[in-house]
Amino acid sequence: MLLLIASFFLLLALFLWYTAFKPGHFQRRSQKLRKPMSDMEASREIIPELPEKYDTDEVVVMVKDPYWLFAYWEVSEQTQQDFDRQAGQPIAWNKSQPVLRVYENTGSPEEAQFDVGINDWANRWYIKTGKPRATYFVELGRIFPDGRFFPLAKSNRVTTPPDDISLVIDADWPPLEAIWSSLVNEFSRTLPGEYHHLSSWALRLLDEMKKEEKNH
Repeated sequence: MLLLIASFFLLLALFLWYTAFKPGHFQRRSQKLRKPMSDMEASREIIPELPEKYDTDEVVVMVKDPYWLFAYWEVSEQTQQDFDRQAGQPIAWNKSQPVLRVYENTGSPEEAQFDVGINDWANRWYIKTGKPRATYFVELGRIFPDGRFFPLAKSNRVTTPPDDISLVIDADWPPLEAIWSSLVNEFSRTLPGEYHHLSSWALRLLDEMKKEEKNH
């Protein structure tokens, strides 16, 4: 009898659960859950891609390492069209060659400079300076066979880093050699006289470590 009553209540519970959560309910609920994902996908589709050009005249220089710079640039269509008038002759653009004129900022009115020949299809270039701790800027322009140079854009200034170890020592990160020497000196002052040979041994060990570092 108890088994029949339990079975009845179980069937009743299943019936009530089915009517409350019928398939249509699950379908509507799943559609609601999918809707934010659809909105996200739509928002991704309307994001425009970055343009290849911005129709501006600019040249930007960055430091690659102590000996090299990296430059990228753009020249607008309007500037190319106006170049003939600026140069004072027809088809001047085709008669001239593009160059990057590199200036070293020496602080004097006549700053050192050299030209890097490029081509009309390039929009970026590596520039070898070969000089650490120097400040440079670049002019993008065009040069004629007679040597006349017409600048089109001027870059920012950059400074190449040093190519040696910095002499500035951070107090929180002293070199191991300095720590070792300090410990040896302190060790020598605190030891009794009959144990001073131990500090001498420590100094010899330090010298051997230095020689080993040089060999490697």
